[in-house]
Amino acid sequence: MSQELPSHADFLRVVGDVFDAADSAGVRTPLTLITCSDELRSGGYSSFSLGFRGDDTVREQGIFELRHPGLGTLHLFLVPSRADAAGTEYTASFNSLEA
Repeated sequence: MSQELPSHADFLRVVGDVFDAADSAGVRTPLTLITCSDELRSGGYSSFSLGFRGDDTVREQGIFELRHPGLGTLHLFLVPSRADAAGTEYTASFNSLEA
């Protein structure tokens, strides 16, 4: 069964919100949505990326379960992209064929 994902506009509205995330081991941590890139459209495809920030523990890339009060439960592939004194950042990339 495929999962209906929120749209780019849906994510843009919740930048700054905290998601309750669980990694593949079930370890839960809060992740804040810090960026939602511009949506690029070309050749019948659209793409954008999301940036999340968590604590200073670097978790392995993989599918995370993210819960948000407005968007529901999502399963996204997150990749650690940066770690510094402010915490660890993760990126989720979206590429889709336009309808």
